[in-house]
Amino acid sequence: MREGALHISLLGDSSWRLPGHAPVQLSPKDAALIAKLAIDGPQARAAVCELLWPESSAKQAETSLRQRASRLSRATGCRIIEVGAQVRLSDDVSVDALTIENCDDSVLLRTGPLLAGHDLGDSNELDRWLVGARERVTGVIVKALTDRAERLESAGRLRDALPLATRAVELSPLSEHGWRRLIRLHYLRDDLAAARDCCWRLTA
Repeated sequence: MREGALHISLLGDSSWRLPGHAPVQLSPKDAALIAKLAIDGPQARAAVCELLWPESSAKQAETSLRQRASRLSRATGCRIIEVGAQVRLSDDVSVDALTIENCDDSVLLRTGPLLAGHDLGDSNELDRWLVGARERVTGVIVKALTDRAERLESAGRLRDALPLATRAVELSPLSEHGWRRLIRLHYLRDDLAAARDCCWRLTA
């Protein structure tokens, strides 16, 4: 992230933050709009309007989009959303969901689901999009956790690998490979009780 750039968190509690300042919570609609552009890239203006304001006319939805982009710019002092024939995030914006693979282990361990806890209203289409986007983003997080756990295990750093492997299983509890990695780490650390507990949970 460039110095002075705006950082947006969408994993867990969604918020925006300028360097040296406390985070400010995003509204559900703002968070959904930013998440759509961050995860799927630039979008046709009409498609964004239809997704986020399905009950409004095309003209009303476009007005809502422009007003929301303008309010975000005034609140943050930065242009976040650029509205033209396509709608896109500004290059001055950094989003955690797009940089998760490069973050520190401590940050990776604290990440929550995309737009966790947000009520996006009665838009079935937006809800369906969010379900799919959460699955994709969670997959990226789990892969990052898994890759790091494997590297640490190969280096003999079992204690450091364990919380990463544990978090991967928490986010993807149906992954047999994840559970087997966790069992192996417990076994290699001579924590047989924890290894047996994981075996029981895997086969339950």
